[in-house]
Amino acid sequence: GYGIIEPTISISLDAKKYPWTKNVPKEVYFEYVGNFANVNESRNNWRQLMYDALFEALIEPLLTSDEDTIVEDVVKSLNQNMWTMFHNSDEEIRFKSGQTPLVYDPMSIITFRYASCTGLSIFLRAP
Repeated sequence: GYGIIEPTISISLDAKKYPWTKNVPKEVYFEYVGNFANVNESRNNWRQLMYDALFEALIEPLLTSDEDTIVEDVVKSLNQNMWTMFHNSDEEIRFKSGQTPLVYDPMSIITFRYASCTGLSIFLRAP
């Protein structure tokens, strides 16, 4: 297999079909959506887990909305809702100082349900 490369590329390219991505320049899209890492965080296959957790509750309603959805709408919806979308729990993913570099990749944040500001920033930009 290809490890995390093939699923990362597949899911990130698949996301380009959403209407709110049409005005995002290709260079920006590949830099911020297509990349498999932000800095030197652990490399793991978190994209499918995140897609499965977020699609039905957050993405699908945006696709069926009567309004023209723009990137800002998607980011706002994610920021308001994604922190409780994992593990079928009402427990929010929360801020906890001093976690970088131990807990700041998306999979670790989902597992531990906390991260410092670096981890939370990476997590928000991950989808």
